[in-house]
Amino acid sequence: VIGSVQWASNTTGIRVLRLLLNGTTIIGDIRDSAAVGDVQQNVATMYDFAAADYVQLQVYQDSGAALNMTATVQNSPEFMAHRMS
Repeated sequence: VIGSVQWASNTTGIRVLRLLLNGTTIIGDIRDSAAVGDVQQNVATMYDFAAADYVQLQVYQDSGAALNMTATVQNSPEFMAHRMS
């Protein structure tokens, strides 16, 4: 399971990108401090899912105001999974 986002430039707060299993369990997590330029985040994990499991990509930022993500083809935002048997 892979997630990728690019945040717009903002020098305040943190940025978090995480993968949630069934809405509660964090199975992948990355956090970065704010930066002068855009912040690119990628999170990936391999997990043995049960038949009823589902995964969500969750983003969080605490700059104190709304903060856009940069939309770029095949880069941001992206969320994908591959079943391996």
